[in-house]
Amino acid sequence: HSFPTRRSSDLVLEKIALAYLKQRQIEINNLKIDDGELQKRLASILREKKEEILNDATVTLFRPVGVKELKLIELNGFRAFPSRKIEQPIFYPVLNKEYARVIARDWNAKDKEKENGNKGFVLEFKLDKTYFSKQKVQEVGGKKSSELWIKSEDIGKFNKHIRGEIKIIEEFTSLTDKE
Repeated sequence: HSFPTRRSSDLVLEKIALAYLKQRQIEINNLKIDDGELQKRLASILREKKEEILNDATVTLFRPVGVKELKLIELNGFRAFPSRKIEQPIFYPVLNKEYARVIARDWNAKDKEKENGNKGFVLEFKLDKTYFSKQKVQEVGGKKSSELWIKSEDIGKFNKHIRGEIKIIEEFTSLTDKE
């Protein structure tokens, strides 16, 4: 019996599902069903509970970006953030959607160099909760302005802890620099 190759995200989801089942104290050995039936039932549970399982094991973060960074994220299949430029020693995802909106609207969409085509975007993604808990949250103007500061050389490690896709949840366009 051969099985198709599984993506690493499928393996992660499988591990999360197993942890979820253990957490709920389900004793698979005591179930009176054959392996094939068990696999079908577990697959069904996973489909139904995928979002709940992911939410139990992840933290939702946000990232305000302009067009240039969005294109690089797209090249990564919306699965990873790009390496930082030398003049960008810190990668800072934010913890609050409203704070991300302010940056995307007031900074990215009003880029004076016009590198972003007067557009700003708010991205949402999920990060492994265990990895997140090891990071220091930086408050840069109050609790609603909280960020993670990830050193540029650690962006690869950070990306390995993203669960699922990076999603565009809002777009802002600035018609003039005076807005």
